Amino acid sequence: MDQDMFAEERELGAQHGIFTLAVGWKTADKAAGTPNDESFEAFVNAAMPGELEKAKAEVGDSKVRQGRWLGSTTQCPQEVSDLYGELVAALGQRGLADY
Repeated sequence: MDQDMFAEERELGAQHGIFTLAVGWKTADKAAGTPNDESFEAFVNAAMPGELEKAKAEVGDSKVRQGRWLGSTTQCPQEVSDLYGELVAALGQRGLADY
């Protein structure tokens, strides 16, 4: 799938309450050395360069622990803030949130 198709799918998903921070479809293949654009690591490395290595050094390999550490020690990335806004707006449209 190309980026245009991904953008269309992302927009369609949002209309139905499905949201993502991913910027594309490509997944990593560590054995082949293929990079990715839909993983936790890809997002953190793009939004907060160098912070993932700090998180790994502090809490180990667990993505849950890394995410918790990043959330408590760094500023909220604008992409995450924007996504929260979209979520609250979608919930509001469905009568499930006041904003």
